[in-house]
Amino acid sequence: MNAVSGDLGVGTMAELDAERTAAARRRAATRTQRTSEARLRLLTLPAMILADVLALTLAVGIAFAVRQVVLPPAGDLRENVASASLIMALGWLAVIAVLGGYDRRQLTSGPQLYRNVLHASGAAFGVIGALVYLLDLELSRAFFLAFFAAGPPLLLLNRVLIRRGLATARVRGSSGSR
Repeated sequence: MNAVSGDLGVGTMAELDAERTAAARRRAATRTQRTSEARLRLLTLPAMILADVLALTLAVGIAFAVRQVVLPPAGDLRENVASASLIMALGWLAVIAVLGGYDRRQLTSGPQLYRNVLHASGAAFGVIGALVYLLDLELSRAFFLAFFAAGPPLLLLNRVLIRRGLATARVRGSSGSR
């Protein structure tokens, strides 16, 4: 019996060691995946802000071109746009941040991030429009409307591209750890 129980003990110990090793490998893979996802989440915020800055810069260019094509060219438009567009874009970015448009947790959750960007765009339109009116700033209405017509689609496109990039990185990361 001793020999039989000794054999069973050795077999059981080997199986136990194999299970422990497999469990340790799973924990290490999970830890590595969590670490890479955390790094990825840290990079998404600067990427979203940079993409939004580029989108709003493009929106300024589109609005300037639309204003100059639709209406007779204005000689002082360039100076007015240069001063006002920076303030408008920074205000828009601030409203996006306040209303949750840069919440990294919502990148994977679905349409809430898109809603936040659209609500922020509407709020920015209202606030900036009111400020332009109240401060009696020299700003073309056509430029203002074209800027706020071009901006939201570009900002939403940013979110779509960032979400797809994040999903692609996750697929590559999880298939690389198997």
